[in-house]
Amino acid sequence: MNRVATACLLFSGVVGGAYMLMVYTSPTPDDLLKRLPPQQQREAQEKLQHTSKHEALFRIVKENAESNRPIWQVAPPEQNNTTSSSTPTKAA
Repeated sequence: MNRVATACLLFSGVVGGAYMLMVYTSPTPDDLLKRLPPQQQREAQEKLQHTSKHEALFRIVKENAESNRPIWQVAPPEQNNTTSSSTPTKAA
């Protein structure tokens, strides 16, 4: 039984040590972004913003799905569209 306890202790030490080494040596996402060239940094930031917009929309859809209101009474989410559209709008 003493050998089993020793083996378990050694196994736990090796696994724990490997995990700590991985945590210590792995770069954070911010470190990875800082290492990228400027063009790729911009692309990564745009992708993160795009993802956060999708998450916000999904959160709104989920809240509306859990409510008891009919879909036609739910106000659409406000969109801050800063890019210019390809079709011109006519003034009324």
